[in-house]
Amino acid sequence: MAHKKVRTSKSQISQPLPENDVFTTVPPEIFIKICSYLHPKDLASLNTVCRLFNDYLSSTETSSTSNAIWMNSKKNILPPIDISPPEGMDERRFLMNIYGKRCQKCWEKERMYISVEWEFPLQCCLQCRNSVVKSRTEFSPRVLPILRALQSHACTCISVSDPKRTPKSIIVLEYWLPQVQDNYDEYSQLNTIELKRNFLQSLKERSRKKEAEVSKYKSWEKEYKKKCEKMRIQTIKNRRDTIESRVREMMSECYDDGRKEYKWRWEIVFRLKAYKNALNSTSTNPFTEKSWKLLRKKIENAHYR
Repeated sequence: MAHKKVRTSKSQISQPLPENDVFTTVPPEIFIKICSYLHPKDLASLNTVCRLFNDYLSSTETSSTSNAIWMNSKKNILPPIDISPPEGMDERRFLMNIYGKRCQKCWEKERMYISVEWEFPLQCCLQCRNSVVKSRTEFSPRVLPILRALQSHACTCISVSDPKRTPKSIIVLEYWLPQVQDNYDEYSQLNTIELKRNFLQSLKERSRKKEAEVSKYKSWEKEYKKKCEKMRIQTIKNRRDTIESRVREMMSECYDDGRKEYKWRWEIVFRLKAYKNALNSTSTNPFTEKSWKLLRKKIENAHYR
């Protein structure tokens, strides 16, 4: 019988641990020490276990403990991240944008995802994105002064129009709805034209500054992905070389009874499925002594079958 997928939601995150659970009494210092050995991907999973862990890992704006946990997790990242988070973005959101596989709004993993957009503060699934992002044509005309000031900070996307009407694509400017609403509320409270003009000018300068910052992080992300891919390929090659070296050592073994005859036959070992699967694996996990013992046992069982 097929097993159903278990989906983690906000309601599951809010469930507290049992009172007699040992983790409910873990001091923050010990929790930080445990998390210092974890990768940001593991922290993202730990964040959805229970309310206590969610409080430890999510309250980055008000808790120095949360920031310390996410900053320490950078030590476990290879290649290392040599850039600080953008202005207004904490360590958790920054690392979640790079390594997270869940929507940071609804925390559902199975939904369709979009690429990371540094113009916006969260990595969202398509459904949540549509609820917080709007195109320029969807706003009321009274918000146009704010949209013009934020134009440099808007996300530019290409929308293909109806091919029956025109084959050309059109450029659509999209805005983060809470940002537009907050700026419009502040703008509408100003009484004089001079204050409103100064506010729009200041908003425009901040938007241009943010545009330069977004461009910087997009370039960094592109280079960082190249480094990660290069490192992944090198790790797979090193793992394959280690396996070949250990198998060659094994092939030189003779019988224990003194016979000058090799225990292993090359033509048999190199055709074994276990050997081929290990050699062609794309895993980036280190090939440890335990891994070698398991592989050797598989080869031995298949060789003398």
